[in-house]
Amino acid sequence: MTSVLLLTSLTGCQQEWHLAITGLDGTTPRFCVTKQPACTGDGVWVSIFDVFEVTDTQTFKSGESVWWIEPAQKGATLREFVYGVTPPGYRQVVPPKPLRPGRIYQVGLYWFRLKEEGGKLSYEVARMGQLR
Repeated sequence: MTSVLLLTSLTGCQQEWHLAITGLDGTTPRFCVTKQPACTGDGVWVSIFDVFEVTDTQTFKSGESVWWIEPAQKGATLREFVYGVTPPGYRQVVPPKPLRPGRIYQVGLYWFRLKEEGGKLSYEVARMGQLR
């Protein structure tokens, strides 16, 4: 199943948002979702934040969800939060599964990957289809 999330504001209108990873706690990324690139600007309200493993980068095919949260309170926004830790105002729908280095994951229109190089773990984030 290909996952393309339409994230909307409280009025139901589409809004532009940006995904960044601001660091790692072991193999656990710290996400940042903002209205501006590079983790700048305000956080955003999203109808769901669903992380999928990409199973085919050529067709953009995604497998099952590895973590899914959604708002539990009206007006709850996301900004900085840790994978697997439900932010205030949200509720967990699918519990987190371990992320595996080298695999590509999708959130909305973004892909990310944890990379192991020389014994160190790093990460990369790009628009969907730009990681291979």
